[in-house]
Amino acid sequence: MHSGKRQGDARTAGVRSTAVSTSNERRLCPVPDIGRARRQPCPGRPRRPPTMARRTPSGPDPDRPNIGGRGQVVEEGMPSLEAAEITAGRLHLRPWRPYDADAVHRLCQDPQIQRWTRLPSPYEHAHAEDFATRQAPLSWVQGTGAPFAVVDATTEELLASVELMHITAQGEAEIGYWCAAHCRGQGVASQAVAAVCRWGFGTLGLSRIEWRAAVGNVASLRVARKTGFVLEGTLRQALVVGGGRRVDCWVGSRLPADPTPPGRPPHRSG
Repeated sequence: MHSGKRQGDARTAGVRSTAVSTSNERRLCPVPDIGRARRQPCPGRPRRPPTMARRTPSGPDPDRPNIGGRGQVVEEGMPSLEAAEITAGRLHLRPWRPYDADAVHRLCQDPQIQRWTRLPSPYEHAHAEDFATRQAPLSWVQGTGAPFAVVDATTEELLASVELMHITAQGEAEIGYWCAAHCRGQGVASQAVAAVCRWGFGTLGLSRIEWRAAVGNVASLRVARKTGFVLEGTLRQALVVGGGRRVDCWVGSRLPADPTPPGRPPHRSG
């Protein structure tokens, strides 16, 4: 576990989505209305202005994956992301839905998730509800994140979370993930992370995906290496994890030209 195209009129009320099938990916448009937004629909690869002002909303900047924290840095003018669904073998990756809150709350009581991610403590049902109903959809609308619920393709059971976050106009993003305790060691996280990286490079046209994890988070390191991330070094006191502890973190990255990990299909551009 770790600790993080486009279309959709953010002014549309509710969700009136049309699925567009592209091999193993379905893109849903538009995304739900979350407050006031000025983003315009943008089919395919995003067109972003060369320079963008940044603003910082009130509240602390959470250590994503964001499953209950408040506030984040947002690039003004980022076009909304087209909410996507990805099929990866036995896994189905889809946007979060309000009814996921119960499962998120239950799974995030796990001590390991609370140790390595920044969660409010205690982690209450209201935090999970806020994530599933407001924060996750808002990331798509703002164009700065692509949070996926990872579910069993047959049973729809929630297994994990994978998110591209802090997406920038320069084509950079960070990946974050956690995996339910009962399905660790079964390849769920690595399969989902690999699928999201392929989607990020091939559909969003990203130029770099960064991975960070607290020093000692061996499970996250194992997933990162298995999915082709190159370890670049250690940043001192650069990550805040469970209980508000500031710790050293490992940092690595994947680039589009990096070798595809064994057993993984290569990403396709366009």
